[in-house]
Amino acid sequence: MKLLYIIATAMALAVASTTTMAEPKKLSSSDNAAHNRVKSPQLPTYEDRLREYYELKRQGWYKEDKA
Repeated sequence: MKLLYIIATAMALAVASTTTMAEPKKLSSSDNAAHNRVKSPQLPTYEDRLREYYELKRQGWYKEDKA
């Protein structure tokens, strides 16, 4: 009876270890296509930032340097 218990325990451990070390699930082609469609946000160009700075300066948000 103990031998049967030891064999059952060993089989259970073998099954548990193979399922935890299984390869990660690969993305299907539709998931991969959806992932590629996600775009990172575009940073504003130097000209856009400079234009915004002058607009805010005109509105009084930035003061003249007195250096």
